[in-house]
Amino acid sequence: MMENWNGFITNLTQVELLKLARDDAISDWGEDIKITVLFASIGRKIAEEFDEYLPDELVYIFNIIESAMSASDIGLKTLVATGLLEALYSKAASDAILWKRIENQLGEASRKYLIEWGSWSE
Repeated sequence: MMENWNGFITNLTQVELLKLARDDAISDWGEDIKITVLFASIGRKIAEEFDEYLPDELVYIFNIIESAMSASDIGLKTLVATGLLEALYSKAASDAILWKRIENQLGEASRKYLIEWGSWSE
């Protein structure tokens, strides 16, 4: 189980495109990058490169996200929700077809968060 944000990032960056996203974010922002910015960069990259992932990579990515959203670690859950998921949604929402495909990958806790966030932010 991922008990901290670093473990979460380590698990996600087993996928090469997300490793590159992490490295690009650190290159752009420096080693002292704010964690929320790092999570948002990865969320945007998931949306931007959605068609480039293999099916098993998508399952892996969204299972890790859902595990974090279902975990007892409130700090990690907050980073995933307000960093990664909100950036993922913001990047993909303008393309209804892309967003529907991404939404189909989301787990229950992730989907619930985005529905609640979407109704609050409108």
